[in-house]
Amino acid sequence: MSSSEVLFLNSILPHDLKTEWRLLFSTSRHGQSFSTLVAKILDKGPSLLIVKDTDGYVFGGFASVKWVVGPNFAGNNS
Repeated sequence: MSSSEVLFLNSILPHDLKTEWRLLFSTSRHGQSFSTLVAKILDKGPSLLIVKDTDGYVFGGFASVKWVVGPNFAGNNS
């Protein structure tokens, strides 16, 4: 990601999360295993997931609560 893209994403995060950035998973560092992705993000708190597909499109989402594995959906109204 470019510096301007990081600054843009940071500008739209909730105020209390703007200084909390850390890389949890990257396919270039950790491989392309979904199991590894899940292991790296579980119970780490709010997260921003950014995906670049094979056609070069970039998309993603923000999870305002930590990722958990369980039989029910989890989250809040933010």
